[in-house]
Amino acid sequence: MNTLQTLKTFIHQKLAGAVDEILGLVETTVQNYEEEIQRQKRIIELERAQSMVHNNNTDCPQAVRFRVIVGEDIRKITFKNGLPFCVNDFAEVLRQAFSLDDHIRLYYKDSDFDDFFTLTSTQDLRDKDTLKVVQLSRTHERTSTTPTQNLTPTISEIHSLSEIPALEMPDFSSVGETQQLNSGEHLDMNLDFASVASEDAVPSNLPTSTEPQNRPNGGSSTFRKLWPAVFEIPTFSLTTELILQQASERFRKDGTLISPEQLKSVKSDILQRLVERMYMYTAYPQNQQRDIVCQELIKQHPYLRDRGSLSGFKEWSVSLKYKFGNYRSKLRNTGTQELLVNSLKQNRGRFPSQAKKPRKSEVNFLPPFPEGETEQSLEELRRRLVELNQSRDWAQVQELMERTYSYRRQEVVVRELTVVEVQERWPALFSPVQINEEFRRCTTVPLQSSFMSNLDKYIPKLLTLFSSVGGALGERLKSQWLELVQDTAASVVKRRDVVLRCLIEYIGDSVTDLVSDFSGVSSSSSSSSSLSEQEVVEELRSEQMKVFVLPDAVGVVLDGAVVLRGLPSLSSACCLLFGLLYALNKDFPPHLFKTLELFQKLLVGLDSMQSQPSVKLFKLKHKLMDMD
Repeated sequence: MNTLQTLKTFIHQKLAGAVDEILGLVETTVQNYEEEIQRQKRIIELERAQSMVHNNNTDCPQAVRFRVIVGEDIRKITFKNGLPFCVNDFAEVLRQAFSLDDHIRLYYKDSDFDDFFTLTSTQDLRDKDTLKVVQLSRTHERTSTTPTQNLTPTISEIHSLSEIPALEMPDFSSVGETQQLNSGEHLDMNLDFASVASEDAVPSNLPTSTEPQNRPNGGSSTFRKLWPAVFEIPTFSLTTELILQQASERFRKDGTLISPEQLKSVKSDILQRLVERMYMYTAYPQNQQRDIVCQELIKQHPYLRDRGSLSGFKEWSVSLKYKFGNYRSKLRNTGTQELLVNSLKQNRGRFPSQAKKPRKSEVNFLPPFPEGETEQSLEELRRRLVELNQSRDWAQVQELMERTYSYRRQEVVVRELTVVEVQERWPALFSPVQINEEFRRCTTVPLQSSFMSNLDKYIPKLLTLFSSVGGALGERLKSQWLELVQDTAASVVKRRDVVLRCLIEYIGDSVTDLVSDFSGVSSSSSSSSSLSEQEVVEELRSEQMKVFVLPDAVGVVLDGAVVLRGLPSLSSACCLLFGLLYALNKDFPPHLFKTLELFQKLLVGLDSMQSQPSVKLFKLKHKLMDMD
């Protein structure tokens, strides 16, 4: 009985201790949440105070009326709830009100000079001002460098602006005052303007020509651009912008977030516009890219913050993920090849990890054919390209390589041609010039200039780093870099080659896995030299990827085929080999993954926002940064 009582006492003490510990954790968690809530309240109060200082005159918006001239159409337009805050929003309202498809430029009539000037701020506008809307063709829109006093077009000149040559502006004159208001031409721009904008049933704007495209000459207009350093939040529909304007005013007054009813009415449009803008850069955004977009959205529209997450954008990120998936499905149904290639019908028996999508930061991974081109017409261009390559007409070769890029990507990505088959069908691709060009078409980044300039920049720091390494690795590195210390007059090429060998060892791979060095073999005659090269090629016939170094030249073997010969140095061979992996859509082999990842992220500067770098590369980058 005493034993049972002792056991009960022991269990009671343990349970009491556990309860105290749990209650302590709960109390700590609640305290942390309360502190975070108070901190967020202080931030909101600070933002509200700053906003009220800059917007103390916008709390009571008044109706503003304008006389608006668009070609022969003259209307009276009233803004009952005040003007938009920026010129772009103001222009978007007018563009949708007049159902204009092209970009527009706004001019207002200044009362002091009795002449028209370019509108740069809505603060310049007064009630009953006269505005002129000039339609600009998208393909001819340019930034004007002429004085503002020459920016007053006549009615007759408005219709011919699309014919103005690039970087030229016409000599404008004043607008006549003879036009009369058409009867019944009066619009009230109030918050009930919901009928102007409508939700698109299908994706409406694939990458357009509203912004300059990074694409080859003569290529498709849907060539993508590299992900921007700062993501620009697009303009939303008129209805959404007006609702957001109301929410912004309430947020400035008392820090109130947008109401659930208003958020429900605008969320679909906001997500759609964000997805369409993101698709200009990638069809398969990474989690970090989605988070960056949502962070920028909350930064520009703080009243859209999530109510249920500490970050303020977690719900937006999840919604954006599913919205982008739906958007891809709609585009796939329209026959977009980059997405169609990964449909279930095309990929039966293939694992999801084997989907054909950019994995090495490619930008133009599988673009559509240029407008007006078919598979048959591009095949004719390919045959013509083979003939031009044999006749060494390099200017024509360059032009046709640009035009057939999308067809070539279809073959290497969808049909998965072998290296030998690509050599037979596209012999012009296997030259240093075209490898650099193909890499630029695929990633928009210059290959050799980026690779060599970054390598040269890091050489002094890397030599200092290598000299500080101890142990067996330090001995292996010392046998390489000591050659540069003894040869004070070493050329730039030699310094690059030695540092590359050391880098491969330092990052954790073996130099012999990438480089086969036959430079110690001497030849007494040119014929024996040629035979020696043939023997080397036969020896490397079974290699997946190899750079071979001969006494007088360097070459590259890929999938058992010699793809490059007669290169001047090991560094140029490594650079061009890396470019070929992109041109031929080859994965990084596991035994050289660290080396190729180093080429990609450190020397070329790609893939900074996708997969996390290996631990070795991560530490190397931080050590180089600490040396600055």
